[in-house]
Amino acid sequence: MGSRRCYGGRGDDVRVAGAGQGGDEHGRRRRVAVRLSAALAVVLAVGLLANAPASLAQSSRTSKPAVVRGNVWYFRTTNTTGNADFSFAYGDFGDRPVFGDWNGDGPESVGVVRRGTWYLRFFNEAGPADLTFTYGNANDLPVVGRWAPGNTADTVGVVRANSWFLRSSNTTGTADIAFTYGDVGDARFVGDWDGDGVDTPGVRRGNTWYLRNSNSTGVADVVLDYGSPSDLPIVGDWNGDGTETVGVARDNVRFLRNSNTTGVADIGPIFYGSPGDIALVWRSPAG
Repeated sequence: MGSRRCYGGRGDDVRVAGAGQGGDEHGRRRRVAVRLSAALAVVLAVGLLANAPASLAQSSRTSKPAVVRGNVWYFRTTNTTGNADFSFAYGDFGDRPVFGDWNGDGPESVGVVRRGTWYLRFFNEAGPADLTFTYGNANDLPVVGRWAPGNTADTVGVVRANSWFLRSSNTTGTADIAFTYGDVGDARFVGDWDGDGVDTPGVRRGNTWYLRNSNSTGVADVVLDYGSPSDLPIVGDWNGDGTETVGVARDNVRFLRNSNTTGVADIGPIFYGSPGDIALVWRSPAG
């Protein structure tokens, strides 16, 4: 993004220099030269952007694919078919993998939950946990998000049957927010469905998604059909607009939609990982 800002400034300077050159032949030639220079600058800028790393070419808010196989994490930096851009080992086989921006620095990094104990790492690389604490029970489903306006980091939560217990700090303690939502047996997840910066609950029953815009008991604010009942639901901001929307992983194939409405995939099929991998979503460092 830095090169694009610099280019924009140079483009403004060029347009100012080309203005008010008069109507004579000399002025006309100078205006032509300025236009050619501006056009060349555009070509060069586009070329630089096309060759930039994916983390620069895509918004930091855009979600990308990851998978876990055993205790090895495989990351891809674009929503396209291909091999992992980097990988490393973290946690133990059988841990529940999670992603979050644990320290509020922007990028999401890895974590695992092992029988109610959370092991969170601040960097996407092998190493020991930076933060360890207990929260929830061994069989709870872990969820991660920003549960209230103004939260600057992701914190933990668990779902037990259809009861949600959310905590506003990554520490041992009791729930700060508790409510019921959905039915026992629903697939459960969280997302920022309305782009207000707060993650709230969603459930899928069959291929029908029920999304709620507040962390409270109540009915769905958004209902839609997407995917097949056997698909794994995944959630992310696929186009960087600040709103998280639905997606599904079918074995190792992903189908992503850019709005929380019934319809066909906007992105996909994306072939990534192998059947049997745990399909995840992450956000890369700022670009």
